[in-house]
Amino acid sequence: MTIKKIELAVAAITLAAFALAMTILPALSIFYVMGLGTLAMLYAIGGTNIFGTLNKPAKDAVAELKEAGPAGRIVPFFHLLFAMPCVALLFKLQTWPSANSFLYLAIAVLVAGALWVLNNYVKTGYFNPSLVKRIAVYAGCCFILLSLPAYGILDIKYRNHPAYRDALKYVIQHPGDTAARQKMNSAQREMDAGK
Repeated sequence: MTIKKIELAVAAITLAAFALAMTILPALSIFYVMGLGTLAMLYAIGGTNIFGTLNKPAKDAVAELKEAGPAGRIVPFFHLLFAMPCVALLFKLQTWPSANSFLYLAIAVLVAGALWVLNNYVKTGYFNPSLVKRIAVYAGCCFILLSLPAYGILDIKYRNHPAYRDALKYVIQHPGDTAARQKMNSAQREMDAGK
């Protein structure tokens, strides 16, 4: 199995787990959390094996090395280009503090990547469609999550468990309140028991 197929399989599982967690079973959140973490790791470690290079593939390895030049040195940037949105999406979906800041940073990185691809296209007439597709998908996901209200994910995910949802929101807003945390834990036990 190639790393690209692994990426597609992990992305499909992550998307399915997200859909199920938002609609039927919130406990499946662990699977989309693991999926986004795995995708970030795949991009950071094996990026060029997934989406190829920025430059048009050469006929032979010697010509490819000659053509790589400065553009070849930017390839590690593209590893982080896709790892960063995965981490930002993970933070937002888990309602971490300052998650929006990470989303803005991810969008900035994606815009920089898009400008680099555009610049390369203007100079050489070539662009890698795999890069463009991923930039579009991750930018779209980031913009969608930025457009949601602060606790929009929680409102959707726990719409059938309002006691737990409200207790969780309060704990996020007041992290040092132990009584509120105990109340949230109690509401979580009731939710897990199906009450």
